Amino acid sequence: MMNGCYNYNELNSLDIISGIGITYKDDKYKVTYEVINTNLDKDNTDSKKSFTVDGEGKFLSEAIGNANSKLSKKPYFEHIKVMIIDENVNIMQISDYLLRSNMISTNFYLVMADNPKEILGFTSDDKVINANYIYDILKNINYTKMSNYFDFQVSKILNKIDVALPKIEIDNKINFKTYGIYHEEKFVCYLDDFNLKMYKYFLKENNFSYSNDNNSIGFYSNKTKIDLKDNIELHLKLKAKVESLDSDINLRNKEDFVKLEQEFNKSLQEDITKFISFLQEKNTDILGINYKHFLKTKENDNDYFSKTKVNVDVKININKPGLTVRRVTNE
Repeated sequence: MMNGCYNYNELNSLDIISGIGITYKDDKYKVTYEVINTNLDKDNTDSKKSFTVDGEGKFLSEAIGNANSKLSKKPYFEHIKVMIIDENVNIMQISDYLLRSNMISTNFYLVMADNPKEILGFTSDDKVINANYIYDILKNINYTKMSNYFDFQVSKILNKIDVALPKIEIDNKINFKTYGIYHEEKFVCYLDDFNLKMYKYFLKENNFSYSNDNNSIGFYSNKTKIDLKDNIELHLKLKAKVESLDSDINLRNKEDFVKLEQEFNKSLQEDITKFISFLQEKNTDILGINYKHFLKTKENDNDYFSKTKVNVDVKININKPGLTVRRVTNE
C-alpha cells in the first residue's frame, strides 16, 4: 500500500487506478483497470477522462501482474473507488490476495456486474470516470457507509453474516439494477423486482412507495426490530402518507381510514413473509439473524434462520393531518 503525500510531478509519474474489474471464467482470472487519463487535453472536450488495461492469468496475482505490465507508469491504487466482480469470483480469494499484497488499499466498495470490463470501459455522453460515477450511484442508494467497505464485507462473511452486493448494468448509461445475494462466500442469485423492493425495508430506506391493489402510500419513516424468542419475531413500524387512491375511501371518515391502514398492514405483512420464505429457501441470511442468535446464545448454528419459524408484524401509521390526496378514478 502506498502512503504519504505526493506532489504534482510525482502523481504525473503514476498511473492512477480508479476502479478494478475482475471476472473468472474457464479457470482464468481477467482483471481490468480503469486508469485516469493524466495527459488529458483540457481544451479538448471530446477527450475521455480514463482508459482501461487488461490482464489475464490462472491466478489472481498473475492476472494483476499482467495488467500492471501493460501500464506505462507505476500503478497507484490509493484512489480506487470500486471493485467490480462477476458472480463467479470468490470474495475470499480476493481477500486472501489483498492480505498478501501491499499494493492495493481496501477502502473501496465491492459491486457486481455481468461484464465488469464493459462497465469500466463504457463511454458516456459526458465521458465521466466510470468508477467515480458508480460511486455516486452507490451514494444515491445510501450504500457508501464504512460498514460496506470491502474489509467490513469480508468481516461479515467470516462472522457467518451473508452479504448483498449492488449490481450495476448499462442501459444507455450505468445504472443500479439490484442486489446479488450470497451464502458465505458463494453467490446465490440476484434479487428480482419483488424481492428487491422487500429488501429495501430492511435497508431502512425511506421515501419509496408501496401499492395495494389500486391505492398507493409513500413511506417516510421505517423502523425494524428483530426479537429472537421461541420463534423469530420480526417487527416493522412505518410511517406513510397517501399518494393516490382509486377507490371510494373517504379519508375524512375514521372507519375508512382505519380500514385503509389495516389493508396495507395485511398486504405488506404477506409480502414481507413471502420475502422471508424466499431467503430461507435460498439458505441466505442477508438480514444477519444467525449472527444475532450467536450473540444471544453463543451457539454457532448456521441453519438457525433457515429452519426457524418467522412471525412478521407490520404496523403502518398513515399520516392524517394536512393530507393532500390525489383522487384517481376510472371515469
